[in-house]
Amino acid sequence: MEKIDEVVLELRRELEKSKHTNVYTGMYANRQLIRFQRFFFFQDKMSIMLPEDFQEMDPDMARFKYPAENRPELILTSEDSTVNFTLKYVDVPVREEELLPAASQLRAVTGRLNPSNLFFESDTLEREDGMAVWFDYKSYALDDAMYNFMYLTDIDGHLLQGACNCPFAIYKEWKEIARQVVMSVRDRTKEESNGGKTD
Repeated sequence: MEKIDEVVLELRRELEKSKHTNVYTGMYANRQLIRFQRFFFFQDKMSIMLPEDFQEMDPDMARFKYPAENRPELILTSEDSTVNFTLKYVDVPVREEELLPAASQLRAVTGRLNPSNLFFESDTLEREDGMAVWFDYKSYALDDAMYNFMYLTDIDGHLLQGACNCPFAIYKEWKEIARQVVMSVRDRTKEESNGGKTD
């Protein structure tokens, strides 16, 4: 009887999960429903759907987790600081057709900086008003293996570099969440030039 109850419970979980498959309906990770909201950054030039309970990382923690001086401008983190979304708006003009070679170059540099990184996939995504190029890889921190999902896109004709990272043990669900987050990116300067469409 216990086995039947477990099967029924698992079926209920799967049914509930099937109702939450994107950042607008919410998505499951670690058997918890993650709710999202739209955040606005960089003088409202862009918006993006991110987990609603993530907070901007404390500057001291950011320096510890991202010791390089050119760390991301924005780091939003989960309550336990294990899952992070980062954004960096670079004052470098870029056209959409330049994103693929730029991502290839970033991937090559990332590999040279740490040869132990294990690269997986790379691809393009159609976001809500443009294109993004992404790649993912496994890296090694002091005490854990980490999963990294990095992407490049353009906002107002300039480069936006974003990432999601989490412990490798939980990467499968967070990889799909990261993909959905990237697809939600909006260039609000295009909205203004197209008649003032708002979020």
